[in-house]
Amino acid sequence: MFYCLCFHFSDDPRGTCLPLIKANGVCESNGTCVTNSLCYDGICTCVDHFYARDGVCRDLLKPGATCDDLDKCVELSSCEKISNVSGAAECKCNPGYYAEKEVCRDVHKAGQPCSGRGQCVSGAECSTELGWVCTCGAQYYQDDYGVCYLYKLDGTPCNSTKECTKN
Repeated sequence: MFYCLCFHFSDDPRGTCLPLIKANGVCESNGTCVTNSLCYDGICTCVDHFYARDGVCRDLLKPGATCDDLDKCVELSSCEKISNVSGAAECKCNPGYYAEKEVCRDVHKAGQPCSGRGQCVSGAECSTELGWVCTCGAQYYQDDYGVCYLYKLDGTPCNSTKECTKN
C-alpha cells in the first residue's frame, strides 16, 4: 500500500496538499506556517532565535557572520560595516559585550576573572600574571567600579591620587 505525503506543504483536512503560509502571513492554525514558525494571533510568527526574511524563518546570525541591512543578529549584537572592506558587514557584539560561543556576553570589569582576549572593559586586558584576571593596562588606573581610565597628564587637575601617573 502506498501513501501520498505532502513535502514542503501543509496537510489539508480534505486530503489535499496546500502551500505553507510564509512568515508574517495570515494563518488560522499551527501546522500551516513555514518551518520554525507558529500561528500566533493569526500571524505566522518565527520562533525564538529565528527572524523572518523573504517569507521564511532564518537563524539569527552569530557574531562574526556576514550580514546585510535586512539580516538580524543574535541578541546584544548588530550588523556593522567592516571599515576597510567596501560594502562588507558582519554581526558584532554591542559595546560592553564580547563574543563567546555564538552569543554576546557582558565584558568583565577590572579585577574580575576572565579566560581570554576581548573579555575585559576598555583599557584592560585578561592577565595571566594574577591568575586570569582583567587588569588595567600600564597607561590606565582602575576606579572603584572596575572601570579603567587613562592617567591624567602631569599638571592637570584630578580628583584623587590614583588618577595621577605613577613616578
